[in-house]
Amino acid sequence: MASCLFNRCDTLDGAQLAKRCPLDNGRHTDASIPPRYSAGQLDCLPPELLLSVLLSIDIPSLTRFRSVNRRAMDLVDSVPEYAAMIKRCPDVIRAVVSIQADAFDCRTLHATLKTSWCSTCEYLGPYLYLITCRRVCSHCFKRLPEYNPLTRNEALPFFTSNGTPQRRDGMSPRHRLRLANPPSVVSLPGHFGRAGNSAGERRVRLFDRRSVTQDVRGLGRSRSGFFRSDPPRESRRFMAVVTAPFLSGKDLAVDDEMMRGLSELFKSHEVEALFMQALCPVKSDPAV
Repeated sequence: MASCLFNRCDTLDGAQLAKRCPLDNGRHTDASIPPRYSAGQLDCLPPELLLSVLLSIDIPSLTRFRSVNRRAMDLVDSVPEYAAMIKRCPDVIRAVVSIQADAFDCRTLHATLKTSWCSTCEYLGPYLYLITCRRVCSHCFKRLPEYNPLTRNEALPFFTSNGTPQRRDGMSPRHRLRLANPPSVVSLPGHFGRAGNSAGERRVRLFDRRSVTQDVRGLGRSRSGFFRSDPPRESRRFMAVVTAPFLSGKDLAVDDEMMRGLSELFKSHEVEALFMQALCPVKSDPAV
């Protein structure tokens, strides 16, 4: 059987994340120099409430807030969950910011990184699907269409009925798509997938396929157009995925070299499954 694993460089790991999104965490910290400006009304909140607010913000927005001034930077850097991810999973943060993955908050990302298993099956999930923040194994990622995102042109037919735009209520398919606002990201230029297909220089918005179909059903639209659009290029499924370390309860991460070695070792999903079943019985999660 052909391998279901792919080279990590086929994904966002090969998109020069450190160059595209350099992190300055820790470079501007000097406790001897107090911040000149406040964080506004946020400084009036009790510490527990302030922490809850910051954890409820998505990473791209948190990054923008952090750049406002020194006080904002100190507040964000003091969030334990954020600090742990910056220390142990910097490329995950870089990827999230680079493709503007804002459908989930800081708390959700940290909680997902503390899991070990694929969200679809019950095997090891070494990758993170960043549109909806789901752990995924190589087998499910290569096999299931739900991990193959849609472009805007491919998503629009889901907001029509029998191929005819819904205009009776004055809303076009494009307007309905904006109203539904399914989780999405913005692709990076580069080469993705086994074939090394170029994504071109133009960045395109990619929508989560499963969320688009659920939104259509929620709006009472016909399902006659379900998956009727042309199959997306295979490389698109690699544009929103990054290798994700496993954070333990003490926020320690599995060494990246070890993860790479395991990926080299596993030549088929059967080998991966048998190995992980022997190492960690199904439905037991040592990372929790």
